[in-house]
Amino acid sequence: MITKTTLIWLAVGVGALLGLLCAPAQARNDDRQYEVQIHRTTPDGQTHDATTYICMGPKQFAKPSKRLTGPRCQGQAFTLTDDALSWTAACDAAKGQGQWSFSHGGKTFEGRSVIDTPQGRTTTKVEGDAFGTCDL
Repeated sequence: MITKTTLIWLAVGVGALLGLLCAPAQARNDDRQYEVQIHRTTPDGQTHDATTYICMGPKQFAKPSKRLTGPRCQGQAFTLTDDALSWTAACDAAKGQGQWSFSHGGKTFEGRSVIDTPQGRTTTKVEGDAFGTCDL
């Protein structure tokens, strides 16, 4: 038999679960250690796969490493919102765009960039998973 107390605890549990599931995906506001899978196709058609470990916080997400974004312009701007990082390259050295999407409260991200350079097109795909904290 279900008692009133059991129903109340069940409602509290469902409410807490919904709160976790509906929490917005956000870029991390603290420094996290990420394992990042990088898959890059270079202008000569070769593919390069790599795994890197990198400490990233708000400053690093606002301007990530070139090894994660591919070719870009000097002084290029990046737009960081709660659940995405995007950029557009528009100079002689690089033309194209990229975007990463964050999920699980910023603990994971995935994205892609397609950049054309004088040497040809570079496509970069990344998948990152946080596995701990770090100090920058």
